[in-house]
Amino acid sequence: PMSNGGIWNHAAHVLYSKETCSPQLTMRVILKHNRRNRIRVTTGISSDTSDTEPLYVTGYPIFDYQGGPYYMQGGTSEEDKIIEFGLDITPLLNKINSGQIAKFFLLVDENDPETCCSGEIIHYSIIDYTNGVNEIFYDETNVPLNNNDLTTLPIIHTVNYNDVSIDTDELPPATVFEPYNFQLTASGGSEPYLWDYDLNFIENNFTGNFPQITSQQLTPTNNNDGYATKDLDFSFPFYGEKFSEIKIYVDGYIMFENLYTWPYPIDDMLLFTNNKFISPFSSDLKLYNSSDDGLWYEGNQDYAIFRWKASVNGQSGTSELNFAVKLYPTGNIEYYYGEIMEYDNIVWYSAISAGNNKFYQFAEISNSASLPPNHVVEFIASHFPSEFETSSDGIFYGTAQQAYNDFEIKFLVLDNNNISTTKTLLFSTDGTNFLVIKDYSVNSGGMI
Repeated sequence: PMSNGGIWNHAAHVLYSKETCSPQLTMRVILKHNRRNRIRVTTGISSDTSDTEPLYVTGYPIFDYQGGPYYMQGGTSEEDKIIEFGLDITPLLNKINSGQIAKFFLLVDENDPETCCSGEIIHYSIIDYTNGVNEIFYDETNVPLNNNDLTTLPIIHTVNYNDVSIDTDELPPATVFEPYNFQLTASGGSEPYLWDYDLNFIENNFTGNFPQITSQQLTPTNNNDGYATKDLDFSFPFYGEKFSEIKIYVDGYIMFENLYTWPYPIDDMLLFTNNKFISPFSSDLKLYNSSDDGLWYEGNQDYAIFRWKASVNGQSGTSELNFAVKLYPTGNIEYYYGEIMEYDNIVWYSAISAGNNKFYQFAEISNSASLPPNHVVEFIASHFPSEFETSSDGIFYGTAQQAYNDFEIKFLVLDNNNISTTKTLLFSTDGTNFLVIKDYSVNSGGMI
C-alpha cells in the first residue's frame, strides 16, 4: 500500500532521452528570492517590438509556485537565496520567421498578498547559438521584483536560425479499399525529424450576440466544484476522437470524463495538458442561488450551446460571469462572453487541451484583466482521415474506406532541436477497388 512505501499511483515511468540536442536560443537568469513557492517563471515572444507584453508564453513546471517556503536553493544562508539557471527557449522561434526581429520576454510572477517576500532579477540575458555564441544582455541588473505582481523584462533580438521545411507538395491519390503508403519528406533544421498531424485549432476573435439561452437548466452534482452530464444530438469530434456525452463543470469548463486530479494535484498546468478540456472561463467558480446563478443547455443536430451564469467563489454579489460554449458537428468551437463580466484579482483560463501533453492552446484573451462586451472566440478544428495514421518517421498510411476529394490534412514536422513547421496537403481517392454486381440470378435446379 501507499502508506508502506508502495509505488506512487501504482505506476512506473520510463524516460528516453535524446542522444544529442543543440538548443538554438537559451535564456540565462540569476534570480534572488526568499520563498521559491511564491514565484513563477515564464518566457514569451512577440513579433511586434512595440508590444509591452508577449503574444506567446511558455511555462516551466520547475518554477511554478512550488518547492516549499524555502530559499531558492533550499538552504538557510544568504547565498541560498540566489539561483542561476538556463532555459531552452528554442520553441519560441516557431512563432517567428528566421531573420525576423522579435521581442523576447522574461516574466516573473510573484504571489505575495501578505508582502512577506522579496526578490530581484540580478542578471538576465539571452544566448544565441545559431552562429557561434552571442550573448545579449538586458540593460539593467538587480531589478527588484514587483510585489505580488508580474515583472516583465524584454530583449529585442534577431535570430537567423536553421528552419525546417516540409518538401512534399502533394499526396498521390489513394484507391478505396486498397492499402496506401506514402513517405513524407522534409529538409533543413536538425535530423532526425518527428512527424505528426497538426491538430492545433485556428483562432479568430470578433464581436457577436451572446446566446442568452434558457431552454433547459442543468443541475450539477453540487454548486461549488460539481458537474452536469449531458447527451448531445450529434457526435462531437475532438482531436481525432468523437464524443456524444459531455460533462459541464461549474468551474467554467467542459470535459468528456470525470476529472481525477490524482496523481497531479500540485501542478495545474500538468493537470490541464494531461486531460481533455474545453475551457471558456476556467477558474474557482460557484453557483449562488441568491444571485440566480446556473447552467443551461440548448441544442439539436446542428449545434450544442452551454451557458454559465456564475460567480467567483467567495465573491457572491460582487462578481458576475456570463459566458457560453457552442459546439458544432464539424468540431468547431465558439466561446461567448456576455455584456456583464465582472471579476477581480483572479486567475482564469480560456483554453483547449487534447489531453496528450502535446496539443493545447490558450486563447488570446485568456486571463485578461477585463473583457469587451459580447466578445467571441472562434476555434476552427483540423481533421485527418480516420482510417489513416502518420508514423513518427513520416509515413502516411492506411486504407480508405470511402471516397475523398481534396481533403485538407495539416502535417507537422519537428526537428531534433524543437524547431517545427506545418503544411497543408490535399488528399483524394481516384477509384474503388471492388466489383459491383448490378444483376444476378440463382439456379435452384439440380447439379449438372
